[in-house]
Amino acid sequence: MAESTLNWKQVILTAGVTCVFTIIATLIVYFITTKTPALTYTISEGPVLPAQHEYKKIYLFEVRNTGRQEVKSILAQAKLKDGKIDEVGLETSPGITPHIRQEPSLYSVEIPVLNPKEEANLSLIITVPNPASKPTFSVRGTGVVGAIAEKKGEPASVIFGVIMGVIAAFMGIFASFSKFSQKFLGTDVIKVTSMLLKPPSEIIARKEIIAYILSRCGLNEESSLIRFSSTSITFMGVADFIHLEALKHGTKERKFYQKALKCLLLIKNISPTTREVILRAIKSIGNHENNGDKLKDIKNRALDLLWSPNQLREEIDRLIAEEEAA
Repeated sequence: MAESTLNWKQVILTAGVTCVFTIIATLIVYFITTKTPALTYTISEGPVLPAQHEYKKIYLFEVRNTGRQEVKSILAQAKLKDGKIDEVGLETSPGITPHIRQEPSLYSVEIPVLNPKEEANLSLIITVPNPASKPTFSVRGTGVVGAIAEKKGEPASVIFGVIMGVIAAFMGIFASFSKFSQKFLGTDVIKVTSMLLKPPSEIIARKEIIAYILSRCGLNEESSLIRFSSTSITFMGVADFIHLEALKHGTKERKFYQKALKCLLLIKNISPTTREVILRAIKSIGNHENNGDKLKDIKNRALDLLWSPNQLREEIDRLIAEEEAA
């Protein structure tokens, strides 16, 4: 009778593979079958705009269903203890019919139902007696209370996010540096990878940076108009808007619009065509100091809107200071 031998390597390999697939299957079942409601929100505060004996402040209040179940009867509120609410705006996902209530010190939005990944963006301009005054924000729905978006989620969600982050990072490195990535992965896979690695809310970031530029250049009315616009905006459209507004004013006032156009050149995300439109607008407004070398230097200092938001704002402040000192 032949003595049987046990292949320990095969046993360990089989057990390891079984364990991995069991964990993956468990995670998949968890994320498919577990449906928990979750509301998160973020608060973005714009620059303080001094007025006579008071201050104006701008806020963007973003509410989002980050769970895997619809949330009913959502109530989002902004309350102000001191001062008053001057203007409000609302932008929601398609198909949502909100009910808005506005009072001098209260801005509330009621939404019948918010499906997973749907969102509502509330914006408001307030007038306060001192720059330290702030409104209080709250979000709640049936069976759920809104939480700041930075809060950590469930342990399983964290694990899943880490796994997906590693996969996305690996694919991104491969797609970026391998000479054979396009041949073997194809351009569609590479585009998907770029989307995985790209920060969210580009539309909101675009509005915020344009509003910041206009406000820093002393164009407060134009800044508010852009920030609270209910439609999507493009850099080219904003360049045309600034250009046309500048032509309505005399030479002395046009310098404010020129500074804003130059600041747009600091945004690396702008396409070459849009950059040409901006350069044309700068030349059309007219200034003998706007030579090619100076504009080229501004272009070389450009930073990415999504990856370097703070550095970009610092560079904008630096350029404005240079223009005012010239």
